[in-house]
Amino acid sequence: MGALVGLAFDSLARAAVFAAQALLALALAVLAAVLALIGALSVLLAQAIRMVAEAASAIVRLAIAGALVAVVVWAWPVAWSAFGADVAAMIPASMVVVLPMAWAMLRRGGWPGLLGAVLVISGLTFALSAMTQVAAQLLVVALLIATFYQSMQRRVRCSTD
Repeated sequence: MGALVGLAFDSLARAAVFAAQALLALALAVLAAVLALIGALSVLLAQAIRMVAEAASAIVRLAIAGALVAVVVWAWPVAWSAFGADVAAMIPASMVVVLPMAWAMLRRGGWPGLLGAVLVISGLTFALSAMTQVAAQLLVVALLIATFYQSMQRRVRCSTD
């Protein structure tokens, strides 16, 4: 009978070890599944963040382009009336609106440059509405000189490189 008890105890010990190994294997399988799920979720989260960043970039670019169009549509009539609101006033009014954009493109400022052009056009338009016609004409001459100077400076830089 002692041998039978020993055999039963040995079988019980082996079953306990087998159960512990099975529980350990199950815990490792659950851990692997959780880690795989976390990895998949992190990839999905990274893709979602990338998509949101691209959408935000597109929205910012669209807002800058919309602001540029709105400012040009608003600023040109104001500049035109500041220069006398006649046919001859169309040229300097167009220069006040177009030259800041041309300057931003010559500097290759990209979207920040165009945003700066929006701010410059707005500021120039507010300044023009407070100036006399002679001061407004001098402002246009100064803008032309600054634009040509910037263009020449860029050409000199390109030729020395």
